[in-house]
Amino acid sequence: MQRYGNSLEQSLDQFRAFYSGGLLIRLSTQALCNSTSGPLLQASSDPPDLVKNPLTHTTAFQPHTAATRFFCYNSGQPKERRKKRLRRFAFIVIFALFSLIVTILVFALVAMRVKTPRVEIRSVNVEGLYVGNLTYNMTLIAQIEIKNKNFGDYKYDRTTMSISHGHVIIGDDVIWKGNVKSMDTYRMTVITKVSSSGLLDASRLSSDIGSRVLMLNSEARLKGKIYLMKIWGIEL
Repeated sequence: MQRYGNSLEQSLDQFRAFYSGGLLIRLSTQALCNSTSGPLLQASSDPPDLVKNPLTHTTAFQPHTAATRFFCYNSGQPKERRKKRLRRFAFIVIFALFSLIVTILVFALVAMRVKTPRVEIRSVNVEGLYVGNLTYNMTLIAQIEIKNKNFGDYKYDRTTMSISHGHVIIGDDVIWKGNVKSMDTYRMTVITKVSSSGLLDASRLSSDIGSRVLMLNSEARLKGKIYLMKIWGIEL
C-alpha cells in the first residue's frame, strides 16, 4: 500500500511538472523538421490519460496521441519574401548608382568647366594734367575689376598694367598678386603716371596735341590658377 502511494505521488509530481495551465509541451528529439532551423515542438491542450498497471499497482501517464499536434517552427523567412527583399534592395542600389553617375556628369559639365577670368577698366580719372607744345604729363587713376565666373577661387600672380600712346609705352604700374573668390568680382585701384618723354614721333605728337585728343591704350595680363575644389585644406 505504501509502495502504491509512493508511485502515485511520484506520478502526480511528474504530472504537475509537465502539465501546466491545461497545456502539455514536450520536445521530441526523434523527429526532424524539414527546415534547417527550429526544433520540433510537440504540444497538446488535453491532459494525458492515466493508465493503471494491475501487476505493479502503479499509475503512469500515457500521452493523448490522438489530440497531439506537431508544429514545425522555422525561424527563417520564406524564400519568396527573401527574394522580393533582395530584388528591392538591388533596385535601390542600382537607382542610387545611377543618380550618383548623373550627378557627377552634371557637376563635370557645369561646375568643372573652366572659364577665363576677365579684367576690365571700369573708369579712369585724370589728375595733374600738363600739356605743352610737344609734351604732356598726367596721372591716371584707374578702377579695375577682375571677374571670376568659375566654381573655384582664382589666384593670380604679380603683373603690370601699361599705358601706351601708339605703340610706345608711356607709363606702367604694378598689380600685386591676389585672390578672387568663386563667382565673385574683385575691384582695385591702379595709379599710373604718364609722360610723353619717350615718344619719338614728334609730328604725330604735335598733331594729337593740336587736335586736343590723345588716344591712349591700356593693357594688363594676369596669369594664375583656378582651384575648383578645396578638401581638407588641399587645393585641387
